Amino acid sequence: MLTDLALIGRAEAEKRALWTRVEAIGDGAMPDVLLDPAWSYLAEKPRERRASLIERVRAALIDGETPDPRTAASIALLSASGTLPQFHAEIPCNGDVYTRGKELERGDWGAAAASSAVARTTNAVIANAVIAATVLPRN
Repeated sequence: MLTDLALIGRAEAEKRALWTRVEAIGDGAMPDVLLDPAWSYLAEKPRERRASLIERVRAALIDGETPDPRTAASIALLSASGTLPQFHAEIPCNGDVYTRGKELERGDWGAAAASSAVARTTNAVIANAVIAATVLPRN
């Protein structure tokens, strides 16, 4: 997606010493509707994305909410890498938070998300086949 956005002049990369910064540029409609979500995500300010992620991580670790697959993956990475305590100002790190992080690190949240995606895709394929069979003229 980033390549497509760059090719149509809607994203640019700036090489830094240790990383590359990618920014959304321009505005207006995309030539392909599949690029809209990617460009919108890229155009969102990094602080807003971080705040949103921290809010979801906190809800899962402190409030006990069930995280979406992306949040669960983020928590698993934070837990496995040992960097969860670095977020103590936003997410008070205690025994319960540590335990919940380890549960998500070992959990099957990814399998549930994959199963859900497969079920949605299967349903879409079946629905399209039924529509094609009932709507398309027969020779």
